[in-house]
Amino acid sequence: MSEEDEPKKAAADAADGEDDDKENLDDSRANSSLANSTFVTSGRIQNEKADVEVDGTLDLANLSLTNLEKSFAAEYSEVKHLKISGNCFQKFTYIKLFPKCQIIDARDCQINKFIADFNYNLLELHLARNQLKETNQLGRFENLKILDLSNNLIEPPVSFSLKNLEILNLSGNFLNEIPDLSKCVALQTISLADNKISDLTTITKLICPTNLKNLDISSNSIEDLSQFSVLSTFKKLEEFVVAGNPSITSVLDSDLFDYRSYIFACCSEQLHTIDGQKIEDQVQTEGEWLALQGSIKKIGPGNHDALCQQIASHFPDSGPPTPAQKSCHKALEKRRSMKVPEKHLEEFSEDTDRTENSVYSPFREWNGKIGALMTPEASGSSRRIPVNKNLRMCSPPEARKNKTFKFQNETSPNRYPENFRPLGSTRSISTETVICSSRTEVSFTVDGRSESTPLPRIDCAPLERKEQEPEQRHTPSVADVTYVGEESDGELKQKVAYLEKSVDELKIQNENLTAINDRLVDTLEEFKAEQAEMWKAIRNMIPTPQNVISNFLVENEDGHHVHQVRWDMPAVKEFRIFVDGNQCGQIKGKNNSARITDLTSNEPHTVQIQAVGNNGLHGEISKKLHIVPK
Repeated sequence: MSEEDEPKKAAADAADGEDDDKENLDDSRANSSLANSTFVTSGRIQNEKADVEVDGTLDLANLSLTNLEKSFAAEYSEVKHLKISGNCFQKFTYIKLFPKCQIIDARDCQINKFIADFNYNLLELHLARNQLKETNQLGRFENLKILDLSNNLIEPPVSFSLKNLEILNLSGNFLNEIPDLSKCVALQTISLADNKISDLTTITKLICPTNLKNLDISSNSIEDLSQFSVLSTFKKLEEFVVAGNPSITSVLDSDLFDYRSYIFACCSEQLHTIDGQKIEDQVQTEGEWLALQGSIKKIGPGNHDALCQQIASHFPDSGPPTPAQKSCHKALEKRRSMKVPEKHLEEFSEDTDRTENSVYSPFREWNGKIGALMTPEASGSSRRIPVNKNLRMCSPPEARKNKTFKFQNETSPNRYPENFRPLGSTRSISTETVICSSRTEVSFTVDGRSESTPLPRIDCAPLERKEQEPEQRHTPSVADVTYVGEESDGELKQKVAYLEKSVDELKIQNENLTAINDRLVDTLEEFKAEQAEMWKAIRNMIPTPQNVISNFLVENEDGHHVHQVRWDMPAVKEFRIFVDGNQCGQIKGKNNSARITDLTSNEPHTVQIQAVGNNGLHGEISKKLHIVPK
């Protein structure tokens, strides 16, 4: 629509009577899913429509709105997802208009004040890239789970007590200290990046460690690497971002050591990502070694240089390997050897009898010097079998040590290797023994030399099996002994009668106990009533001070008067003094008197006395004694 053809709408302003033109929609707004038009009234830009979608979404984003039209309250009440990002709201005061709203997206809106009301349905609040300076109003959303306040102007102190909050983004603000989030027990992800935080030692008190999994404190002002030692409290921490702090930058610039090893040593074993990179096995092994060293653990916050020297002495980035690096290398090799690849597991899991195919060899004891085993197939060709370094023993498993080698399922001819060569047979009067033998050579490589060795000869003598005809056997019968006995019907009837009699006796005993219990309950109620009456009588026994009089003593340097008050009273524990209706003190009052100072000379005052009995109960307050200024 061109400017010449565009109709103009005149609106009478109540303040200055000026006419404003209706605002044109740019292409981005015209092509949006919700083409809400706007109108201008005295510099205020408000939405002209409020078309709520079926899923409860109201899209008013990127319309340069300064206010929301409140006449659409009925439509607003059905909104569940409000999109108002990219507008010009300076103050947001419309929470009451959206009682069912669960998600509010108000990013890039120039909001400098967010006035909130209690809302129990709001789950997500996105206020990134605004101009907020404080967060006092945001604590009223008790069920809020996601809160994004990144890139605002927020300054300390910051405190939240949202028990259901799971994700909090405070990056890009002006925080120089860690906010108080100790009451946010459900927090899983926190971002404090791009702030001015320099002290990390208070993080264990200010952030609840119960469920925290992701923590981002990158690009802050932490200059002391040893401060990260306090992270051991966060047992569930999985991802940690710390790059951009001076303590990390100095280590990277000097090429002293890999700081990630120390970070892993400070955190729990659940940590798997540092600065967006998955932790390698070498870094993890070095971190575990550092965590076991007492000298490293003793270095607390405030010892950055000493800590860096200690770590660099054990794990330098350059130079000959140190004893610590050698130890970690051995541990890493052992750990890797214990991890069996899946394709190798499939080859070795087909048969549990490891003597078949000659898996065991005395050269396995050489701990990895065997490159590969060469076994001949039936066709005469050879195939390479990867060596599983985890199998270092050169004898069969414990269950088969010191036993004769034998093949499983001996009666099946398919179980024998195809290259067995019969040597001959011997015949005797009673038996016939056939001796079979197999001889296989294993080729391998040791230190670049090709070697071969014969495997042990395995002899087996299958026994002749005679087919036996199945014998005719009777099927045994089984009966429960509880139903087989010599008891007659008369004895059973006597037992039943005895049990019925016992049940009747138990019923009578139960009724008697119930009656006794009822009487005890009544007695207890009577006792409580008597106790209440007794306490009432005790309170009435505490007398009230009588004949209260006062005598003027002196006027002090400040111009205040000093009076002495006397009264008649039996012996009690102590007294409470009230001046002008306010308790001013508590005295023993052995002589039934008290001195009251600092009374204003030109004003009247009243004095009252209250006795405190020996049982600690308070009696009635005496009548007022009026002190008239002189």
